[in-house]
Amino acid sequence: MKHGRWTCIVISTLSGGCVSTSAHYYTLMSEPERSAAATVAVPFRLEIDSIPAQVDRSELVIRLLDGRMAIIDSERWIAPVGDELQNALSAELLRRLAAVSPAEPTGLRSLTIRLNLERFESSPYRYALVEASWHLALKSPARNVSVMCRSRAYEQVTGGYPDIVRGYQRAVAALASEIATVAQESMRGLPAECRGTT
Repeated sequence: MKHGRWTCIVISTLSGGCVSTSAHYYTLMSEPERSAAATVAVPFRLEIDSIPAQVDRSELVIRLLDGRMAIIDSERWIAPVGDELQNALSAELLRRLAAVSPAEPTGLRSLTIRLNLERFESSPYRYALVEASWHLALKSPARNVSVMCRSRAYEQVTGGYPDIVRGYQRAVAALASEIATVAQESMRGLPAECRGTT
């Protein structure tokens, strides 16, 4: 009996066999603002075309100091990364495009953003990084605009997993800000120019 008891203690120490670890769940969605967002003046469609396979999973994937990647089983996204990015980026764009007054509000037919996520990477106490290429297409009776851009949002992180998630949220907000700026300028008849996000 004593031998069996000590075996359990040794196993639990080495592998956690006798102890259950609860998972923590996160979202890319930032906390909502106090005031409700106004109805968006410009309807848009956001499509996430691709996500790197190595991060397209429910667990957080981090880069270690020695360059290796680690999958953290106890730290998870509440939904698949693609869905989380779709929802978070849509909410951030809605917030920024709600106040837009296009030059031809009744003539705007469509605004479409297609995004390819290229890097979605983080390291505790160091950084959270989002890199993406995206295509913005605006159609109206007066003109059609098509522009390809690439964005890089690097956010410093001073803590562990919760801070990594907050860093990702800030990076998504920075990406939305750049997309919204190009969309606003295009709708006002200005030349559509990409702006690098750092």
